[in-house]
Amino acid sequence: MALFIGGYARTGTTLMQGIICSDPAAFPVTQEASYLTALLHAYDHLLMLPKRIDDYFGTREHFTEYHRQTVTRYLDHICGRFGRDKLIVQKDPQLTLYFHHLAGFVARSRFIVMVRDPRAAVASQIRRKSQPGGPTRSCFSPITFSGTTRSSRTAANWRAACCLSGSNG
Repeated sequence: MALFIGGYARTGTTLMQGIICSDPAAFPVTQEASYLTALLHAYDHLLMLPKRIDDYFGTREHFTEYHRQTVTRYLDHICGRFGRDKLIVQKDPQLTLYFHHLAGFVARSRFIVMVRDPRAAVASQIRRKSQPGGPTRSCFSPITFSGTTRSSRTAANWRAACCLSGSNG
């Protein structure tokens, strides 16, 4: 079984991962799942370019199957590192954007989306930025705001996918 943790930055995703991973039956705490996020970003991006899918994969179905197999191989690889009998735990706030794809790719997957009052999340980002050694990129960059807009669209897609599939999320 795989558990994916996401949510907006500074909402407690790292804390949640730490709590879950403290169970010996789960993967240890690892860095953010940036590689998995990048794989899913490439998939999501190319879905909007059907001509490129046709040129390289023939059909959208072949393209989707290729990426499903790639994600499966990645998860199998990390199971080999941390234990095939353990709960896979992957966390990355940006991964939230692709939960609807993961739900279709990974059987027996579960998702946790952390939610926090946006005022508290922004205040936390400001405090973190003002600390010595804090992030150098502005917490109010276009990436942050575009991510918020996209997260809203993805949440709507996720709800629609759950309703269509009969899943309760």
